[in-house]
Amino acid sequence: MKSKLIDKSKPSDNEYLNNLTFSKGVKEVRKYSLKIKVVIKSKNRTKSRDRIFIIELHLYDGFGMIKFYPRHIKDNPNKYRMRAKDLGYSMKLKEVKEILWETAELMKLYLDEFPNNFVGYIGQPDDKDDSINRRRLVSQRASIYNALVASVFKIPKYNLSAPNLYKEINLKLIRRIIDKNKEYTLSDIQKANYSKIIKVLESNPNILYELMTDETRKTVEARNQI
Repeated sequence: MKSKLIDKSKPSDNEYLNNLTFSKGVKEVRKYSLKIKVVIKSKNRTKSRDRIFIIELHLYDGFGMIKFYPRHIKDNPNKYRMRAKDLGYSMKLKEVKEILWETAELMKLYLDEFPNNFVGYIGQPDDKDDSINRRRLVSQRASIYNALVASVFKIPKYNLSAPNLYKEINLKLIRRIIDKNKEYTLSDIQKANYSKIIKVLESNPNILYELMTDETRKTVEARNQI
């Protein structure tokens, strides 16, 4: 693992944690620092520089959620959804994969520590997903993350939430397989923890719309009006 743990915070310790998406129920946020080499273009010159990314693991009762962002925009409210054009530098696919692989390693560590819990992520949509030439139903981030986890978290050790489950909000969940003879069956503790995930989602109904692409939001709103 290339990242290092730099901070552990609880909501009572830091007001910032109370303003997170899905802040209700968060018990702790662990922050990890990861150094990535990026390319910075200035006039007619290009320079290679090290940049620090922060990976956050949000711990709830029964599950965890992972997010990341460049350290220099840590105070930007849109830090989880910004693209390279907004950052002032570009990254090659190799560097992007390096970050994603590191998040996968941290999710594995979380499941090693809490084998009956779930861990996941939300690939938040942005303006590019909603552009007139795109009109994505699933965010590009979610599509990329989903491809990664499908190659890393495999049966018989891990299982992923069904492709269409939480697809509308670009959410994917991962769990350990407790009984290898029952790959698709949750343990009793996992069933209880899954109920806790549903409770957190239901306690944040308005936020769920923010996690949808425009195209999906329109479809859901139309369906709800019937």
